[in-house]
Amino acid sequence: MAYAKKRGTIVAVAPFAAGRYFAPPRGTKAEQAEADERERAIALDPNSVVAHHWYATFLIAVGRSQDALAEIEKARKLDPKSSAILADKGLILFLAGQKIGRFGLLKQIETTEPAFLSPHAYLAEADLDAKNYKDYLSESRKAALILQDQSRLEIVAAGEKGFAVSGGAGMLRALLSARKSSMPTEGLTRMTWTCPIAYWGTSSTR
Repeated sequence: MAYAKKRGTIVAVAPFAAGRYFAPPRGTKAEQAEADERERAIALDPNSVVAHHWYATFLIAVGRSQDALAEIEKARKLDPKSSAILADKGLILFLAGQKIGRFGLLKQIETTEPAFLSPHAYLAEADLDAKNYKDYLSESRKAALILQDQSRLEIVAAGEKGFAVSGGAGMLRALLSARKSSMPTEGLTRMTWTCPIAYWGTSSTR
């Protein structure tokens, strides 16, 4: 997830992506209850690929990056040919701040399975975070085409025009304007991976 900053204010910028797990608020009883439930599922079936995979997504969502990496690796060993697991491992590496291996996995899957949504979506997030706006828009367009979603294509097109006129700042403003025009405002207070959303409050980005 990328951020815009101005005078101490953080403004979230959520990219186009496939679908992320939304965890309960950190440090709450709900978070602990869900962790306990997922651990029980693994205890009941230690060889369940799904149990380890989904526990990994929960762990990265609550900020336990090293535990998430350990769980996604367990899932990978149980099902080494799963593109979904490999893609999520690349995402977890990115979210954990690890530079080695994160893009290689995603680029590899993107090359071998160009119609698979997740690599494009995850690379878009990484590109946005790194301010690689041209690549971000390219990956976002690929994802929109895979989904065959005209409204998302229009949002990406708006971002492309904004970027051509005034770079990253113009892109973010254009994305926000297009998003507000084409989709309901419900959900704007949470990060979403279903379309490119900019919570724009400044022209100065990190």
